[in-house]
Amino acid sequence: MQDKKILTLPTEGFARPAQVAFAFGISRGTLYKRIKDGKFPPPEKIAERISRWPVSVIREYLVREGGSVLVPDCQDSQPTPAS
Repeated sequence: MQDKKILTLPTEGFARPAQVAFAFGISRGTLYKRIKDGKFPPPEKIAERISRWPVSVIREYLVREGGSVLVPDCQDSQPTPAS
């Protein structure tokens, strides 16, 4: 079964920063912070002011990292069991 996050990306070509951020459930600011921290692959520069990720790079990252590495806040906010 495919991960739902993979399904939010185009099937081929390039993904915009907003698409990548949405696929991981984070803001674009958080996405760029993760890139700066070396936790996410940087986009490719396809024009002077345009950067995009090849969809294949994002899909490989999702498969390699299990699709949830960029949303650690979800792990911290586990529901507490009812008493």
